[in-house]
This record gives sequence, structure tokens and C-alpha cells, in this order.
Amino acid sequence: MTDKLLDNIVKDFDRHLFNSVSSIKEKLDYYRQLSKSGLSNLSDEQFIKLQIDIKKFFNIQFTTFTDAYPTKLYRISFNKSITNQDRGGTLKKVTQILGPPADKSNFNRCNLPGESIFYCSLDFNTAVWETKPKFDDVITISEWEIKEGEKLMLHTIFNHPDIDNVNDDARKAYEGYLKEMDKVHPKQYNLIDTIIKFITEEFIKTVDKDKPREYLFSAYFASELFRPSTDIIRIEAIAYPSIQRKFGVTNLAIINSLVLQKLELVASTTIDVLSSNYEIDPTSNEPLLGVFPAYRRITEFDIENDKIIYPDPQIELQHTIEKMMKPKNNNN
Repeated sequence: MTDKLLDNIVKDFDRHLFNSVSSIKEKLDYYRQLSKSGLSNLSDEQFIKLQIDIKKFFNIQFTTFTDAYPTKLYRISFNKSITNQDRGGTLKKVTQILGPPADKSNFNRCNLPGESIFYCSLDFNTAVWETKPKFDDVITISEWEIKEGEKLMLHTIFNHPDIDNVNDDARKAYEGYLKEMDKVHPKQYNLIDTIIKFITEEFIKTVDKDKPREYLFSAYFASELFRPSTDIIRIEAIAYPSIQRKFGVTNLAIINSLVLQKLELVASTTIDVLSSNYEIDPTSNEPLLGVFPAYRRITEFDIENDKIIYPDPQIELQHTIEKMMKPKNNNN
């Protein structure tokens, strides 16, 4: 079957010739079937061959981009997996709350193995839903803002009825896309639209945490967008809907090496998770976690020397005791 399918999208770059939309759609339908059947079911050999085939087929990338100025971003880091301590301890370095080192990254929504990406959300509840901390986890919640004078060149995932009707970021991107497509030939429109629809489907695909290979298609597309090029514009971040929150809220994936250049670290808070509740409606903003604060909200950092500056332990202990002794009806 695969021998009869198309090898690539662009037939001749010099003459700007594309293969037919029908043949491209046939190949994408083949990929769809593989994805729905489960990429994790492929043997190692089959999976490697598929990666080679994908790279050969997608010999051109389509993107829309805009300047983004996120007002607040939230990221959750799991202390135990970073410090390898039984109780997790505290994260002492700013780099510990960034994306994982390249040598520790696996397939994810927006990266291939060996690529370091900073995943975050536009609100705290979404960050919780995406990572789902549970009892006995020790987590660090970091809050970020775009630096004054900086911007992120952003590609937004759109073009699917499940997200365009509920996600404002996707809807606005889709509206902008339609305006641009008014300027192109109908054949080019059909070609681009066919490819982007497939990519969007893969970006909103539900994936089990223990089956990271299922991310292959979206990971490959994101990796190609993030790749340095000679173009004036380089995509620095990808916005995609939160599957955990029924697409209504947006997540961001940012090239990890750009985070400290583009973003300001506003605060970090280390907490012990005492309970969690993921049975509620994910579109609501009800509290999800019962927590004990290991430290107050930290707002002092030495970025140059890679340090999170914690308060004096004795003073912090006294503050915690005083807080616990206050009457529950005391709102001061």
C-alpha cells in the first residue's frame, strides 16, 4: 500500500510544482489511519521507517504567525523528578523550572526526543489540568510575563470545528488565515487547507502519558517550525488548545533557550499536594488541589547566577506557624 502512495508534497521546487491535492489527501488519510490505530502499536522498525517517510513527505511547511505578548504564563515543575529526592526538596536553580534538558526530553506535543521545549499555560488551572499533580507530589508553580520590549513570534493551531467555536485564540487565527487565503488560487487554498487540517487533528489528539510516540506527527511539525532558518521570521512559540480543558484555554510551547531572553520570571511557589480532584467539569475554574505551602510566593531571583532566593528558614517557619494558628474566619 505505501509503495503506491505519494512520496512528497512538493514535486519540483524550481518550477513550484505540487503534487495533486487528491494524492496528498490519500497519503494524509493513510497517516490518519496509522494515528488512529495507535503509533505505539508499531514495531521499532516500523516506527523508524514512518519517521523517515514523514520527513520525506512533508518537504514543505505552512505556517501563519503573529506577534504575541502574553500577559501571564504558568508552568508546573515536579520537584521529585528534578532533584531525585524522596520528598522532592526545593528547586534552587532558575534553570530547574525551565524546560527539561535536551538529553532528558522524550516525544511530546511540540518536540521530538532531544529537543528542549518550555511548556506553559495561560492560566493556573490549565497548568494543573495539563500536568495533574496528585497526593504526595511536591511541585513548583512558576509565573512568567513577557519582558517589556520583547515579543514572541507565534504560530497558532486552528482550523477545526472542535476548537474554533470554543477557543478565542484559535478562532482569531482562523479568521486571519481565511483573509490570507482569499488572496491565493483555489488550488493552492485546497492544498494548504488539506494539510493544515491534518496537522490540527494531530495537535488536538488525546494521548496517554505512557504512550509518547503518539505525538509523532505534531512533534515533527513543531520541530520543523522551531528549526533555525535563513528566513527573517523564525517561529519561537506554538499556541495550541488544552485538550484537558475541552479546548477552551490555550497552552504555549516555547523554544527553551529563548525563555530567559523573552520572559520575566515573576514568582515561584513550592507546595505539597495533599489532595486533587479531577472529577469536576474541566471547563470550570473550581480549585483542583488541596495544598500545603512549603514556601510563600517567592519573587526574588538571581537570573545571572541561576538562583532562586528563598527567605531565611527560621523566619519562614515562624510565618508558617503564625498562619496555621490564625482562626479560620480571620480574613486578615
